Amino acid sequence: MQLLKKIFKKIRYKVVSELKLGPLLQNINSISVLTYHGIIKNDSNVNDYCFVSEVEFEKQVKYLSENFELRSAEDAYLNYYDNKKPVAVITFDDGFLNNFTYALPILKKYLAPATVFLSTKYIDTIDTIWFCKIIHAVEICNDEKIEWRGEVLPIQTKGDKMLTSTIIQNDLKGLHPLTIDTEINGLVESINNISDFSNTPFEMLTSKTVIEMQESNLITFGAHTHTHAILSKLDEAESKVEIFKSLDSVKKITGKKCNMFAYPNGGISDYNDSHKLLLKNSSISLAFSMIDGLSSKQDDLYQIKRFFISSHINIKQFSAQVHGY
Repeated sequence: MQLLKKIFKKIRYKVVSELKLGPLLQNINSISVLTYHGIIKNDSNVNDYCFVSEVEFEKQVKYLSENFELRSAEDAYLNYYDNKKPVAVITFDDGFLNNFTYALPILKKYLAPATVFLSTKYIDTIDTIWFCKIIHAVEICNDEKIEWRGEVLPIQTKGDKMLTSTIIQNDLKGLHPLTIDTEINGLVESINNISDFSNTPFEMLTSKTVIEMQESNLITFGAHTHTHAILSKLDEAESKVEIFKSLDSVKKITGKKCNMFAYPNGGISDYNDSHKLLLKNSSISLAFSMIDGLSSKQDDLYQIKRFFISSHINIKQFSAQVHGY
């Protein structure tokens, strides 16, 4: 039965994408929330799923502007409106500088609002998030292989680099953040010992660029923990520090109360009811997961579903995904 469901889902996805049926089939009362991370000028050697090219991003925003009512996250869930089309919400996780450099001009062109969730430790620094250190280390390494946990992982081709990066990221994702830092430092030191990520796709936003984005009246900001820690890997005290330090930092940077939050990694096992309760008892009105699917104003507003937008889809596939297929 499960196999038949998977086959049917693939067939449905193919039909909807090829025939461009998404706008005709989506419930007008549903909300499509999209999750982006980085927008890059050119594809990298690793070609990580999280980093969408500038060209593809513009195609996608254009599609959204033509087939949805584009609203800010707060407006979509907290305000009354009489929409004539389904609503779409654009979000970015982490807080990369390329959200300002490459994404913002496109968002301005199409008058598309967006919310950026900041991992606040990295704002105004030359540091970056741990998984980006892996991508960058693998990307610029000129060796034929990397030794990792007793295995030899090839990095000769673009495909090798992408697979090796994915393997290492998946190995580390389930660990405590302090353990991840130790492992990452050892890996990066053994490959290239880079600690300055300025002028790379992984450079983070500054307070100045955050304010400039905010002043566009299109961009709002939320929190994404302080260090991008997966909350379920922390104890209660550590979780409180990660959450409240990020809320305070967003408020200090933007001058506004932080009322939105996105769970790092965002899967169903990456946070729990105690984390949701912490957010409810703070300033947070909306919390976003990475659980796949359409949402609505009637859903649990502390576990809002989002679609992860991968760099590995074309515009036809995008048009099916964002309508829930």
